[in-house]
Amino acid sequence: MIDAQNHEHSTVLSGNISLIVFLVIFPLITPLPGALFGKWRGALVSLLGAEIVILLLWVLQPASFHNTPVWLVLLVVALVCLPAWVVGLIYERRHYASFRQSFLSMLAGTGLIVIAVLIAVASSSTSFSLTNGVTIAALGCTGVIIVIPMALSATIVERIIHRVIANRHTRA
Repeated sequence: MIDAQNHEHSTVLSGNISLIVFLVIFPLITPLPGALFGKWRGALVSLLGAEIVILLLWVLQPASFHNTPVWLVLLVVALVCLPAWVVGLIYERRHYASFRQSFLSMLAGTGLIVIAVLIAVASSSTSFSLTNGVTIAALGCTGVIIVIPMALSATIVERIIHRVIANRHTRA
């Protein structure tokens, strides 16, 4: 009975850690570096952030990596760098800064995150049965719902960083 409770507690804890990583850390390591550092440097910073997150998840949840193929982890890392590159490209080509443009750029980046997660889930399933299709569809619908808050949070963090930098330049 105690083992079942401990297993249930660890399953809930691992689900909460994965949810926190997806909702909080992914928007900060995927589109935000592209906005702050440009397309190429942003992609490299995003790559570094993705590697750190994967190592932390591996340390905190080693059981979730036992059946994961290496190529799938590499695919996720590559797809995590793509939003930073796209957002950096948009930022380098825009002529003026506005909250709306920043939000739309971050929306494109976080949309790519959801697409990357869907590709990873579809690639990790060995057979496309009805259950896997329903899971992928549910994940896709959930991703569409959470894209806007993720983009909004990344845009707000970017604005805060830019205001702090601007205030330091005016004081100096």
